[in-house]
Amino acid sequence: MDPSVLVGVHPRGADEAGVDHELLRLERDRAVRDGLAELTAEHRNLLILLHTEPKVSYQEISSTLGVPHGSIGPTRARCLKKLRRTAAVQTLLRADGDLEAGQAA
Repeated sequence: MDPSVLVGVHPRGADEAGVDHELLRLERDRAVRDGLAELTAEHRNLLILLHTEPKVSYQEISSTLGVPHGSIGPTRARCLKKLRRTAAVQTLLRADGDLEAGQAA
């Protein structure tokens, strides 16, 4: 009898890779949510509208947020740069770097 059955632990395999992937996705989602909370309301709202499903057109975003249509792309780039610099995202990036360094060793 496989002793792992007795303690409810399954042998390592493909399912574990799926669980690891899901945990990493959840950590990234959390870091993005926390990072968004660190941004101004204007930047947060723009990024949320740009990543909403179903997609929201630039025209709708322009009228909703009261920003010129032509400024949405450049503003998006600045907002993403600020999001990458938030404490939440930086913590995740450092953790990912530590994980990658540990895998390379």
